[in-house]
Amino acid sequence: MTGEQHIISKLFPAGVEVYELIGDHGPIDLYPEEEEFICSAAPKRRREYAAGRWCARKAFAKLDISPAPIPVGRGRAPVWPESIVGSISHAQGWCGAAVGRKAQLMSIGLDIECVNSFSEELWPQALTHNELRALSAAAAAERTLIAALIFSAKGCLFKCQCPVNEQWIEFNGVEITVDSGADCFTAVLCEDIGRLQRGTRARGRYLIHDGYVCTGMCWPEGILKPSG
Repeated sequence: MTGEQHIISKLFPAGVEVYELIGDHGPIDLYPEEEEFICSAAPKRRREYAAGRWCARKAFAKLDISPAPIPVGRGRAPVWPESIVGSISHAQGWCGAAVGRKAQLMSIGLDIECVNSFSEELWPQALTHNELRALSAAAAAERTLIAALIFSAKGCLFKCQCPVNEQWIEFNGVEITVDSGADCFTAVLCEDIGRLQRGTRARGRYLIHDGYVCTGMCWPEGILKPSG
């Protein structure tokens, strides 16, 4: 399975445009502002970085926006054109970008993870006590997938909050619950983080495909006020 795919678009509402690529994409040209950040990187990292920018510009075209550089800013996050919000993710051969207009959305989060890459040794570092307890209650055959889903959902939340909050969130600063019946997840902040209060809730969607888990979230659509 290689080339352009149409899988992760179902994670997002109308108004968010997505472009994704699975497999080899060949050489990709970068803008000088982008090249500056990646010039000394290993070939694999360079390919992933370039593929992400290429996917983003393909998504720009769906919004009738001209191609533009996407350099790297604080926290190594993409710096989007002034009128755009977006998110890029890649994992072992699958790369995607989701973009939207700033007039309609505050931010977008997209995360793609290879299920088998999130090994059990990493679980105590990335999951809260309650998440680990829920994991232990699941069937043994499902635990690796659920753990990867929780990890991806946290990555999705981190990307979504960063342009709004400009704060780093530790793994134990957010807790994920999964609604498998609706293919959704809820992220709840466990502490005050920048402009966001403890108890702030945000809802996102997920999908599982061919050994990968993908999560998506939009603000303000996904973010809710603390419940009290």
